[in-house]
Amino acid sequence: MDILKPGLDAAGIINEIIPYDEKAAIAPSPGEMAPFRTPQHVNVEPVTFGLRELPVTALTTYSKCPLRFKFQYVDGHQALPKVTVSVWR
Repeated sequence: MDILKPGLDAAGIINEIIPYDEKAAIAPSPGEMAPFRTPQHVNVEPVTFGLRELPVTALTTYSKCPLRFKFQYVDGHQALPKVTVSVWR
């Protein structure tokens, strides 16, 4: 505090002692949480969706035109070259 004193005095800041209050020092705990309800459905199988594998060039296609990527690799658009990718289950 001695290092800061000249600067505080020059700024006109009064050195004030703040009293310690134990109740104000620690926030109270939120208490016990309510238990979760039992879910209606329990899924134990792995989540499967989307693309399984893609050639590296698919990333370039996506960066150039996401719609072409969707046509070529997701929808299997007939006008674009066939890709040997199993995309949907």
